[in-house]
Amino acid sequence: MNNDIMRHAIQKPVDLNELPEYICHKKIRAAKIDRIAYNEKTDQYWIFVSVDGHPLGHVEIDIETYNKRGFQVGGFVTVYNDGYISYSPEEPFLDGYKRLIQE
Repeated sequence: MNNDIMRHAIQKPVDLNELPEYICHKKIRAAKIDRIAYNEKTDQYWIFVSVDGHPLGHVEIDIETYNKRGFQVGGFVTVYNDGYISYSPEEPFLDGYKRLIQE
């Protein structure tokens, strides 16, 4: 172990409740996950999504992204402006985002 790591290792563990708080203000696109299936022909996961209970179809996710993000039924597929696709569990998603209504 190098000296820098050792110097930090002797400090007390961080109390996560003492970290500063932040509010998220970014726009994303998202849909609720209804079902997940593996497609052997394309070697991808198909994540079937809906909005307000209305099925939209599926989002194709490669195996590496699927394994990294931990997609689960009931959570949300989230897509950022730069195309980055991620996953958010239902409760944190609903606590952190408010839907924008398009006119």
